[in-house]
Amino acid sequence: MEIFFVILFLIFIIALVIEFWPFVLGALIIAGVIYALYRIGKRTSEKPATPSDTGSEQLSKITSTDDSTENAVSDVPAPSADTSEVTSQNSLAEQAPTTLSDVTPTPVSPRPQPRLHHLRRNLTDFVVFDIETTGFSRTDDHIIQLSAIKYRNDQQVATFNSFINPHTALSPKISLLTGITDADLVDAPENDEVITNFTTFIEGLPMIGHYIFGFDLPFLMAKGFYRPDIFALDTLPLARKKMPDLPNHKLPTLKSYFAIHNRSHNSLNDCETNAIVYQHLRDNHLTAITDNRKFPQTLVGQRFCITGEFLEADRDEVIEDITTHGGRYTQSVSGLTDYLICGTQTSSRLTDGIHSISELKALSLANDGGKIKLISYDDFQHLLAPVVASN
Repeated sequence: MEIFFVILFLIFIIALVIEFWPFVLGALIIAGVIYALYRIGKRTSEKPATPSDTGSEQLSKITSTDDSTENAVSDVPAPSADTSEVTSQNSLAEQAPTTLSDVTPTPVSPRPQPRLHHLRRNLTDFVVFDIETTGFSRTDDHIIQLSAIKYRNDQQVATFNSFINPHTALSPKISLLTGITDADLVDAPENDEVITNFTTFIEGLPMIGHYIFGFDLPFLMAKGFYRPDIFALDTLPLARKKMPDLPNHKLPTLKSYFAIHNRSHNSLNDCETNAIVYQHLRDNHLTAITDNRKFPQTLVGQRFCITGEFLEADRDEVIEDITTHGGRYTQSVSGLTDYLICGTQTSSRLTDGIHSISELKALSLANDGGKIKLISYDDFQHLLAPVVASN
């Protein structure tokens, strides 16, 4: 445009020189019109953006933020074409960055991975715990009982014991292994409630259990138990280290070795057994203890075999009852066997789909005139303590 006026100016000078004044006047008029049109066009192109344009630009900027704000952006209204709403929409668009932080949920930082501390020091303040479950899978199975005993200065001060409703029927095998039935669980509290109460109960004390690093703790953590730092001591590796000559280091074996007198078919009882085992291991009291209890020798001279599982007790306890009352336990049925104690069969490899090999052999011997008798667990209890008929 500046070049155009330079040319006009040159024409004007030339016109003056040659005295063509009509041409000069015409050029000036044309220049004035062109200049007026130029100014009008420039003002139009420099006009401020409308509120609608501002809102669109602002929304575009918000939408270009990272994915963490994507859902909140969808809640910001788009600018309206209705002129009656231009002012309010423009105000909303201008405040969008501030409003966005108000409507976007604050990101919740994930909890740090728990640190599991394997303790080796001697403990006098601790919590012994044990769980019963529907199976071995931390993903697919459930805790059905959680028990614990709290010790202060090596003295029992409190107990925790609760069933947990798994909202699924127990298999017969699990009921027999744990001694827990569906009736025990139908009105039991929910998993989260029990875990919360258990976490409060332990008060941050070190946790003790048998094989807890391999099973109980990972299972418990998978079901919601959480502490940033978990201090624990596993009595299984401790027993292996201090008592390498034992045939195995299962809790029932250690219970028998130390002559601990309580049932094992319950997680609370297992907690008490485990606490006593730990105290023996901690204090290096490792000599086998003779069971000095006096039992009526009602089974003297009689041989027993066992088949299946029992809801009332585990097999080790049944064997213990046989031997402490003077009887003899054998692993296989023979012509010398007096009694076969029959429990519920849980094996999938039964010879005829119903009976175990021991049952079939006992039935065959009985049919051939042998002395063997097939009895239930209740029948066995009557043999232990015969009822004396009153006159």
